[in-house]
Amino acid sequence: LKVEYKRPAKLFGFIPVAYYHAFTVDGKGNIAQGHPWWLIFATNDAGNFASTVVSDFKKQQDQLHWVKAPTALQRVAQQFNTLTNILKARHDASQQAISNLK
Repeated sequence: LKVEYKRPAKLFGFIPVAYYHAFTVDGKGNIAQGHPWWLIFATNDAGNFASTVVSDFKKQQDQLHWVKAPTALQRVAQQFNTLTNILKARHDASQQAISNLK
């Protein structure tokens, strides 16, 4: 299961660009994250963003640990829903903060 999220960055500190931050969940509920190699040349919050999403995902999984999905497909669907809900909530919060500035 792989979910990608579009994030802003500034290449060389001044050129606005966007990149995709990917999160991958395996069948056991382990989450990994990745981003493009060229991000080392950009200012960004990839580390903070990734640690927050991974932390939120693990909290959600711990809370749902007592719910045993009967099939592997249902476990993957549950993990996908958890990850997309976390990313949607972060996106909505960012959009609300931007609209409050206007």
